[in-house]
Amino acid sequence: MRFYNALLSLLPLLGQVVKSQSNYAPLSCNANTVVDINAPIDTCTPFSQLVNETLSADPNGRIVVPCGTCSIVDYTDGSTIDLPNGLNIVGRLHFPTSTNVRITTTNVYVQGLFDLPTPLDSNNELTIHLYGTNEYWFTPYDGSTDARSVGKKPFVVAGGTIHIQAVSNECESWTQLITKVDDYTLTVKNDFANCLSWNDEILVTSSK
Repeated sequence: MRFYNALLSLLPLLGQVVKSQSNYAPLSCNANTVVDINAPIDTCTPFSQLVNETLSADPNGRIVVPCGTCSIVDYTDGSTIDLPNGLNIVGRLHFPTSTNVRITTTNVYVQGLFDLPTPLDSNNELTIHLYGTNEYWFTPYDGSTDARSVGKKPFVVAGGTIHIQAVSNECESWTQLITKVDDYTLTVKNDFANCLSWNDEILVTSSK
């Protein structure tokens, strides 16, 4: 999946979608408003520090944002960060507007807050690429339920929240075509055009 500065594009995930038979709830250890989208981020741990400390201790370690804490993504140069054993967001992972990174990993669990509250800066991009053929199991942090199979390349939200504002509130999500010049050129309203960025994709449909 990719998060552009002006357009959210969810690429197809080839992993397994599992319908849960459990009712996952927010974790009590996050009750101190750490996972509140309005909570301050000035004391958040740099994500690069969390990644480096984990992988230095164990190259195959799973990156965990601990419950009751927050981490702020500080990769801004478009680099690729590989997390070979997954990312478990138990607390809050905050993506500021300066984020520009490609994260490759085998699984993502969101038990806290995945937080991208503001569109990324112009030309910046966040890509999360899931890979691998291993089957994974998910066990809630608080042990409230037994482990459950979540298949290959899972992106699991269990009791957590995904908060993504990838497009400005001032931008429309759709518009009517004014004219079609040819197969490669379309004319739309200026306000809509000003919200687009290079490489954004536009889906054209019929009103009939």
